[in-house]
Amino acid sequence: MYRLVQEHPTTSVKMVFLEDKNLDMRRCNAPTLCTEVAAIFVDSESKIRTKDGIDKFVSAELPDPCTDLRLFQIVKKCMVHGPCGTININSPCMRDGQCCKSFPKQFKDDTEENVNGYPIYRRRATEPVQVGKYSIDKQMGSPYNPWLLKKFNAHINVEVCASVKSVKYLYKYVYKGHDAASVKIQKEGALDHDEILSFVEVRLAVHLPQQQPIVYQDGQEAQAIERAALRKTTLTSWFELNKNDPSAHNISYSDIPQYYMFDKSTTNWKKRQRGGQNVIGRLPVFSILDTERYYLRMLLLRKSGAISFDDILTVNGLRCIAFQQAC
Repeated sequence: MYRLVQEHPTTSVKMVFLEDKNLDMRRCNAPTLCTEVAAIFVDSESKIRTKDGIDKFVSAELPDPCTDLRLFQIVKKCMVHGPCGTININSPCMRDGQCCKSFPKQFKDDTEENVNGYPIYRRRATEPVQVGKYSIDKQMGSPYNPWLLKKFNAHINVEVCASVKSVKYLYKYVYKGHDAASVKIQKEGALDHDEILSFVEVRLAVHLPQQQPIVYQDGQEAQAIERAALRKTTLTSWFELNKNDPSAHNISYSDIPQYYMFDKSTTNWKKRQRGGQNVIGRLPVFSILDTERYYLRMLLLRKSGAISFDDILTVNGLRCIAFQQAC
């Protein structure tokens, strides 16, 4: 927000409301690792008052790829809702056969001002474009500001607040309260079997070379490091498996639990004798800001038979210096 104001000094900003919800994204119903909700109040000279003013700063259309290919690619990647409706009835936004966010929107040749606090943005009918396996048009586009999208290359939903009614949308972000912990008091020795709390979720290790997690007690750091040097993780043990077992060469890291069982006592993968059909291998998810682990995870999902980190970094006989480069 600071950069936005600094790079547009001609806009007179009277007040900025900013709510940062980095600590608990579930409270914002946002799948991203970090997000901000902001409302910018400008003085009378800078207010958006006309349809042309709205169209100048906010668009809900897919841009012309011949005119601005980069913006078109960002909008297609970050600003397309769903898809939902008849083309995808299983979308999470669907409630009783209807999208709870009112998509798909209607086509409109011109922007309409101040309808219940928000404009109805221009969405002219054009040929649909392919997004993944779906063919979508401008009815599925979320409003955005072209400058912001090209600046940050991320999902940034921008709306023109045309009435005080629109403030109610911001209300929930202000009054969600502070972070809280759930506390339960239980009598000692009481038996209270909770199937949800008893469920154990285990994911395969994804770590960079010599950067596996180490658990230690205060004052025993050196001993913990020595133990970690001798103890294999599920990832380094997978490398060993590929060296010694040719039958594992065609199995990716995420699929290996279906055919092999990890023995924690020996830290080795052992071939299953039975019962692997219902086993699902899962890898932890990393933010793209954690660049190397993010791309290492992508490579592990696609590459099979790797015998070392260097093997993963090698592409067409050439060793890359980073996992991002190897992608």
